Amino acid sequence: MTTATSQGEAHEVAKENKKAIQARNLRTGVLFTAPALIVLAIFVFYPAIQTFITSLTNGRINSNARRPAKFIGFQNYITLFQS
Repeated sequence: MTTATSQGEAHEVAKENKKAIQARNLRTGVLFTAPALIVLAIFVFYPAIQTFITSLTNGRINSNARRPAKFIGFQNYITLFQS
């Protein structure tokens, strides 16, 4: 009976070790990919989102800042596809 008990305990220890290794691998993977994701967020995602938001206004890139941009929704896209 002690053999069955020790085998069961060994199996439980092996499961715990496997979970610990998987958690360590996940942590390592996140640490290695985090810098790349931060760079992508700063130089790709943020400008893309900002450009889309700006495209929903009637503001112009080369105009003076005297007149604030007004939200017009998808009117710019409607005009683009109708022309």
